[in-house]
This record gives sequence, structure tokens and C-alpha cells, in this order.
Amino acid sequence: MIISKHAKAKNKVIEKFGCLSIHPGIIQGTWTDKISNVRYFDNCFKFEICVDNRDDNIEFFDKFKDYLIQEFKQHEIYMIFTEVNMV
Repeated sequence: MIISKHAKAKNKVIEKFGCLSIHPGIIQGTWTDKISNVRYFDNCFKFEICVDNRDDNIEFFDKFKDYLIQEFKQHEIYMIFTEVNMV
């Protein structure tokens, strides 16, 4: 069975944390390489994962970002870290 790159990425997060939210719809991105001046068009997905602010989790996402850059052949992967206070 062939598993898509997006499904592999999703499964890595679920295996580690047991949870994952994917925002509905595809985010269409456009960017221009500053060196070659080539314009790229990407279809992106927004994953949301709520985890504790711990060193081992930060290390996971550092390595996960490297994995995503290689797997999707990107120059950069945009990740946001936001501390959440539960009420």
C-alpha cells in the first residue's frame, strides 16, 4: 500500500502524541525563490498539535521540521509555537 507524504507526516505526529487536528481546506501558497526568481505555487495543509512545552517535544519538532523539509523538498517549513493557558 502506498501512503502519501502528507499521511506519513500525519502518522508520525499521531504516533508520538496520540492526537492531531488538521484544519479543513487546502491553503494555497505562492513564493518566489530570491536566487532563481522562479515562482512556486504550493498546496499546503495546516496541522495543529497541542502538547506540553517540554524539551523533548521541542526536540521532536526540530527533527520533524528537518524531516518535512527533506520529504517535501522544501527550502523552509513554516511552524508556529504558541503557549496556551487552559482555563
